[in-house]
Amino acid sequence: MIKDIMASNNSHDHFQRLCDSIFAISPNIRFVGVIGKMGRLASGGMRVDVESMERKENSSKLYIEFALRSCFLV
Repeated sequence: MIKDIMASNNSHDHFQRLCDSIFAISPNIRFVGVIGKMGRLASGGMRVDVESMERKENSSKLYIEFALRSCFLV
């Protein structure tokens, strides 16, 4: 179980660094995220000091929709 937690933390750190790298490409990028199989935001989010164009409750619905669509792309 501890190995799973450590692996999860390493994955989160890796994905967060990836999101940060993508943000560094352009100040025009508003959102970068990694969404898990269940549609939850695993890493990333909105750029600091940038307001989302979606309401928070709509964002979680979008994440679930993206996760469902990706299941059919594999």
